Amino acid sequence: MLTTEGLVPPPPRTLAELRADPTIAGDLEAALVQLIAPRRVPGERVRVNIMIDKGLLRLTDEAAEARGLSRSAFIEAALVSAAGC
Repeated sequence: MLTTEGLVPPPPRTLAELRADPTIAGDLEAALVQLIAPRRVPGERVRVNIMIDKGLLRLTDEAAEARGLSRSAFIEAALVSAAGC
């Protein structure tokens, strides 16, 4: 919205930095603060060799197929979710 009006958006700042800014500190008392987390950028794919329970692997394959994913994509999504990325 700022850029469509010809304004330059301010640089990102932490909540502590915003609270320390006397020009806006008072406005923050009743404000709703939105956290914007950076999106994880995929890195280089590497091949791994792991040992896993045969039945769990079967369930993983079934769940991946039901979602239209490969085994690798399903496991990667599960790891991302578990790690909170």
